[in-house]
Amino acid sequence: MNKKIIMFFKTEKIIFIISLLVAALFSSTLLKDAYISRINTARALVEQNTFAIENVEGETTVDKILYNGHFYSSKPPLPTIAYVGIYYVLRQSTGLEFNQIFAKIIILLTSNLSFALLLVYFYKSLIYFKIDKIHKIILTFALGFGTLLFPYSTSLFNHTPAALFVFLSFYYLLKTATPPFIKTTAGKEEKYPIFYALSGMFLSLAIATETVQAGIFFFTFLIFIALDKKHRLNIFWFLLGSLPVGLLYVIYNLHTTGSILPAYFNSERLYKFPGSYWSNPTDADAFNHNKLLYFFNIIIGAQGIFLYTPILIFGFWGIIRAIKNKINEWQKPAWLILLTSAFIILFLTFTTNNYGGKSYGFRWFIIAYPSILFFTPLLFENNKNNKIIGWFLFTCLISIIISFIGLPGGWSIHIQKVGEINTYFPLLDTLNVYLMDIKAQL
Repeated sequence: MNKKIIMFFKTEKIIFIISLLVAALFSSTLLKDAYISRINTARALVEQNTFAIENVEGETTVDKILYNGHFYSSKPPLPTIAYVGIYYVLRQSTGLEFNQIFAKIIILLTSNLSFALLLVYFYKSLIYFKIDKIHKIILTFALGFGTLLFPYSTSLFNHTPAALFVFLSFYYLLKTATPPFIKTTAGKEEKYPIFYALSGMFLSLAIATETVQAGIFFFTFLIFIALDKKHRLNIFWFLLGSLPVGLLYVIYNLHTTGSILPAYFNSERLYKFPGSYWSNPTDADAFNHNKLLYFFNIIIGAQGIFLYTPILIFGFWGIIRAIKNKINEWQKPAWLILLTSAFIILFLTFTTNNYGGKSYGFRWFIIAYPSILFFTPLLFENNKNNKIIGWFLFTCLISIIISFIGLPGGWSIHIQKVGEINTYFPLLDTLNVYLMDIKAQL
């Protein structure tokens, strides 16, 4: 067979094409507040040369802040900047204003593309495990279609780009710290500063995309480097890599919030303007669950991480195995991801009562999915336990079904009272609507 044809059908390219096409096929421009907030900012920049969104025609959003007499999006800026570039080119080349076709193209070149690239790099990272190629492919598509990454990659959410940037940061950090990744010259380990710089750069991009969770990753990655006695001076390269995007983010914050910190950290001053939705929120945003109930709900309850993405069990199982068995090359990275995941969960538990609005599953933890599932191959190495593989495949099937139920165009979420507590169960509500539609067609 012609070499060019063989190269074209390399596994990475097949993964990229399939994941991009499937994500694009199920893309949705369903208008949500977060979607409108970002799109209106992009439109304001292209059409009016300003970040202020109050004069943008069309749908309005509750995801906005008031500063210096103007309304701005409350969302991190990087995804919006990407939308600006795409919309500008489309508008200049066609002479048309923003429309649903433009929205589809923006989704394709941001959310869908991030999804495809993430799966390619996840597959590439599995080369360092002793598992069959078919298992690598299964794990890759399990991450893509058996987690909430998939439904949230089909519209203009920031979670998939953030997960991509965090995983790339983790990928390059591993290249500096674990034996399978280290290149050697004449028997000596080479710790390339460029890997630290790339890790810092990608993590700064993640912070400008999903600030709080990525910020926790930044903090733990920094400690991870500092605790490496031989190479802690490479913190300089890590910070240097993160500096350009970090400075631009600070400048953006100063312009839109009057502070070096993002809007989230100035909520009383910026969100609680006269007539603000956040002064008197409704529906799911009005829940005031106690911390114990909130923690239960985001772990295994109505919005539970393990309920909506059961295959995460195997990722955490792999992490625990790496720590417990003291597998040298993976023990420290396993601790890093376990502690980072714990810090994210605890931080969100103690700083908010919000579940991310009327969303399908706890979307604020999606950013950690690839890094957690990265450790799953430790359960499969050398094919020693076919039962584990069987259970993984069974769980993966359930996860894929749950993932497809959660495609944005099909959400149906109803607030209900359980005793004295207002709550909701997006998975059951949405599943019920699908079942009723099927029954009506029979």
